[in-house]
Amino acid sequence: MDSKTSGRGVTHDEIIADLIDAADALGKNTITQKEYRQYGRYTISLLQARFGSWSKALNSAGLECAHHKVSDEEILSDIREIAHNLGVNTLSGKKYDSMGEYMEKTVLARFGTWNKALIAAGLETYSDQNISEESLMQNMLEVWIKLGKQPHFEQMHKPLSKYSTRPYRNKYITWRNTIAKFVEYVENDDMIYNTLVNNGVQWDPQTIIKEKIVKEKTNAGSTETVPQEHDIEGDPNTKVRFKAFNKDTFSGF
Repeated sequence: MDSKTSGRGVTHDEIIADLIDAADALGKNTITQKEYRQYGRYTISLLQARFGSWSKALNSAGLECAHHKVSDEEILSDIREIAHNLGVNTLSGKKYDSMGEYMEKTVLARFGTWNKALIAAGLETYSDQNISEESLMQNMLEVWIKLGKQPHFEQMHKPLSKYSTRPYRNKYITWRNTIAKFVEYVENDDMIYNTLVNNGVQWDPQTIIKEKIVKEKTNAGSTETVPQEHDIEGDPNTKVRFKAFNKDTFSGF
């Protein structure tokens, strides 16, 4: 079918009925995206937008998700298609799970890891390192506002934080460096600073928590770094712009 209905004003029941009709036309109790494009009335993107994913649309229609019958190339082709539609050269498993025809766990069962599937599809591997600095700083800003104060590294998890500490440590090595970068982010932008203050956050770079490096012996006799809380020395009553901080402020750690 060359012309597809965009779906404005179309109800869930109408979409479900069309899915069932298309599957019936094939004499099957399931249908693939490729088949639905040929026999269905609506666009795949409409079904995904309405139901969250292709699999959920099939479940809502009482149809089976026959992933075990799908070839590796069909899975890879679907991954490539989703990436192409999003205009990206890599894709997270979570994003694919919400938009793809198949489920992430099916891809993992076939290829072992998500990145192996991406490589097989000719895409770049996915890593938390792909998260932009702006996204990391915006997330830190939101967390800081929710808490009304500086977050501890152990608090960086959902639902409070969109990201764990891993992408921060991938980019900034230590939690102390992460906090120092966020201070710079705030101090160099009056709008961001005002956002913090207007949300009731008492902002004072002099009382920022530093990460004290503590060496602890492991069973193998090696050492590992453990982040500890420690206050920066200084006058807590004076707001010091970050640009006034010099290298010595963070020395000795």
